[in-house]
Amino acid sequence: MSAGPTLPPLLNDNEDLTLALFTHDSVLRQHNPEIGDVRRFQIIGRQVMEFIVTDHYFTSRPTLTHDALQREQLQGEKNRALDMDSYKYWFEQYRLRNKFVATPGITPFQDDEEIRDYFHRIIGATYYCNGIEVTKAWIIALIDPNYQSLEPPSYATSPAQSTAFLPPQPSSPPPPTPSSASTSGLLPLPMLSLVNQLAAQLRMDIRYDGESTGPPHQPTWTVKCMIQNIERGQGIGRSQKAAKEEAARQAWVNMGWGPG
Repeated sequence: MSAGPTLPPLLNDNEDLTLALFTHDSVLRQHNPEIGDVRRFQIIGRQVMEFIVTDHYFTSRPTLTHDALQREQLQGEKNRALDMDSYKYWFEQYRLRNKFVATPGITPFQDDEEIRDYFHRIIGATYYCNGIEVTKAWIIALIDPNYQSLEPPSYATSPAQSTAFLPPQPSSPPPPTPSSASTSGLLPLPMLSLVNQLAAQLRMDIRYDGESTGPPHQPTWTVKCMIQNIERGQGIGRSQKAAKEEAARQAWVNMGWGPG
């Protein structure tokens, strides 16, 4: 199986949906007031995947006769495309395991069905944000990499690619840490939001203490991330927002919530 295609970006960099998608059910409150129950995306994602695969093999194999279809040749093509090994490969190829936030002590994705459910969830969100044509182009490139379409999908060549989820090549270096994600071509997860949500879910008090030094027109901000009144991260930046984000990233690592 060859290196996979670009994973389409979520429409308008939907932060609420991105945060919900990459928060494991061990942490996530199932109902998000902005997007509803995020688990519903895996239901539509499963149906979209089934339709796209069926449609692709039906339309790209015009020589298949009625009898061949009755002998389940089409079903055989579908089964080969959608076996569990394919889902596991795609899950690892996109480094999804390293993107999820889970409750400390929980090791997610030990079960193959869970991997498939979460991949369907991302397919559903992609369909919800981008529509069927973008989703179809992406899925076809996954299941039939040698298929030649007339033109590449718009998301693969547009300026929006800079904010897309980009799959790694098999020979790529190790997955980027949260602090380096913004320079890797990967859409960085909203780390500040992730840290705040996880602290809230774990019923931990969190606040950010900041001060600025230097001239008003060019200040330097220092922000401390305080969790349970203990400093867990410190950030320095040209803006309060940048310093706060860095403090959250350090707290993420120091609390043992993700890789450093």
